[in-house]
Amino acid sequence: MTDDRLRRRERERDLEPDGETRWLSEQLRSGVLDQERLELLATLGHPGAQALAPQAPPPEDDGEAFAEWVAGLTRWGPGCAVRAGLALLGVIPVRVYGSERFDGPDDRLLAAGEALARWAQAPAKGELAALLAAQEQLQQAGYGYGLATALNCAFSLLRIPAEPELAASHLRDACAQTISRVGSAAALRALQRELWPWASGEADPLEQILGGRGARLLRLNGIVRRLVWSEPDRLWTASNAGEVVAYGLDGALQLELPTRERDIYAFACGPRGEVAVGEDSGACELWLDPERPGRRFAASSAVHALAFSSDGAWLWVGTHAGQLLTVELGRDGPPQGAEVAERSLNALCAVGDEVWAAARGGWLLGLSGSGRELRRLGPFEQDAEALAALPDGRLVVSRGRQLVTYDLERGVELNQLEVHTGSVYGLEVVPGAAGQVVSAGGDGALVWSDLDAEVALRRWQTPSTLLACAVSPDGQHALSGARTGLVRKHPLER
Repeated sequence: MTDDRLRRRERERDLEPDGETRWLSEQLRSGVLDQERLELLATLGHPGAQALAPQAPPPEDDGEAFAEWVAGLTRWGPGCAVRAGLALLGVIPVRVYGSERFDGPDDRLLAAGEALARWAQAPAKGELAALLAAQEQLQQAGYGYGLATALNCAFSLLRIPAEPELAASHLRDACAQTISRVGSAAALRALQRELWPWASGEADPLEQILGGRGARLLRLNGIVRRLVWSEPDRLWTASNAGEVVAYGLDGALQLELPTRERDIYAFACGPRGEVAVGEDSGACELWLDPERPGRRFAASSAVHALAFSSDGAWLWVGTHAGQLLTVELGRDGPPQGAEVAERSLNALCAVGDEVWAAARGGWLLGLSGSGRELRRLGPFEQDAEALAALPDGRLVVSRGRQLVTYDLERGVELNQLEVHTGSVYGLEVVPGAAGQVVSAGGDGALVWSDLDAEVALRRWQTPSTLLACAVSPDGQHALSGARTGLVRKHPLER
């Protein structure tokens, strides 16, 4: 499979109803995925895999039957069983101890997870001793029997991978402990979150634990669609699970908007705390104050992009059908619509009094607030996935693997910088640093770049596709958001 074809299939996974199924078919044809892993994905309830290899759904409503179903995952080998144990280990502190941090209330849980991952990759007596010591620390810290059981299950599987019946027994007991505290639905989500990426060859939960790729801040229930650092102490997250949640920088939940049944494709924050959410159903909701009821309206097709004007007077909505809706925040009337492109608007960005749109077909469109076309650049061979405006009015565009900078006044390209080996999906400007941006890519890398010097200042490599990034208002930290739901924090210091 060519790189362009892979990028196209990756994009279709999110934008087309059967995109995930076609992507898995390509993985099978290319040898990245085999039939056994495909059946594991289907058994875990993966929609795309179910279409290719139907399997009976997990028995979520019966705790005993569900624990038996989890124990049956050992038939896919010790690697699957170990990672299932890790998934059960990770869900308990999130649901029971009231913290949304992946590494729990303190660093002892993270230390235990790292010891477990090191033992899994290279078993040795010294590592086992460290694991046992970590387990004892957890018990002394008051994490309780359920967490200790899950940890014990995981490293017991590592010591005896050749005894599937005993491994299944450990996994069954750990699952029973987990679902008695959080329920089978939460346990299933944890298993899917960890095992779907591993089974499809995208990412390995063991690698994520060992990462050293930025401090883990929190983990969402689904793919990270958007991250917005709206205030010094507030981070907004949007996931494909229909959840929009604001967290503090300690990972504590601050505010949660109503959960949606449909996938969230677009999210934006305005200059005065306004919030807008766009769904694949075409529904769009606007909150002038997120703690009060919002205003809801509908577009003719899926909402792919949102942007507020710099003065907070307007909200622009870009759709899959190429329509731009203009919403005046100070009025309650219906949004005004204009057909500005033949195909989808992938991204929107406010630049002065204009809004720039990245349209499928390789076009960049400069539009007035009402949607009237003022300027057009392109067509280019590759579509733009993300846009960002520098303080001096230049526009930065992610096009394939490249970051391209434009002088909009003259309508000319200034330079190109290639710092990724995969498509760039997230792009944010670093406040207070002239010409600097942070980008998130399909290669799993978060890169801090100086566009004027045409160099990458720093690179953090993670094991899974990154779809979103954010930068703190003071320009001191960046965040990355992965397909696996993991959000990491990275210091912007050389």
